Amino acid sequence: MLTTEALEECKIINTVTVIRDGKEAVNFFGECNANERLPNLVLLDVNLPKKCGHEVLHNIKKS
Repeated sequence: MLTTEALEECKIINTVTVIRDGKEAVNFFGECNANERLPNLVLLDVNLPKKCGHEVLHNIKKS
């Protein structure tokens, strides 16, 4: 939430997508790969619920 607020204060106009858990993140990146619309920047918390950030990162690298 703090990062989102900081980006808004800096008037960053890029789309910011917030994903709340690791399972949702894996699904998000799977859809991005299918559509070839990968994000330019990923801020990833290693302590995500359902799947940890390390698992998500491994999945991103694998795909």
